[in-house]
Amino acid sequence: MENKTKRGRPKKDSVMETIAVRLPYDTILEIDNYVNQVKKKFHGMNVTRADAIRQLINNGLNLKADENDTSDIEEEKRRFWD
Repeated sequence: MENKTKRGRPKKDSVMETIAVRLPYDTILEIDNYVNQVKKKFHGMNVTRADAIRQLINNGLNLKADENDTSDIEEEKRRFWD
């Protein structure tokens, strides 16, 4: 049997997990304002709400990681869930 290529879009190297989150309307408006600011700053760039949410989460996590370089992650988890 021949080794045929599959039809359709090629498989991605990495797949992002999909999650659903409920957010207050005010938070959604802030995210949309952020999207509009980025679009104004970088003309022609297609920025979606999902792109903005990913960027904002990464920024927040990186900021938190920089503040707590020496902290124990397990201790942080315990404090969060208690």
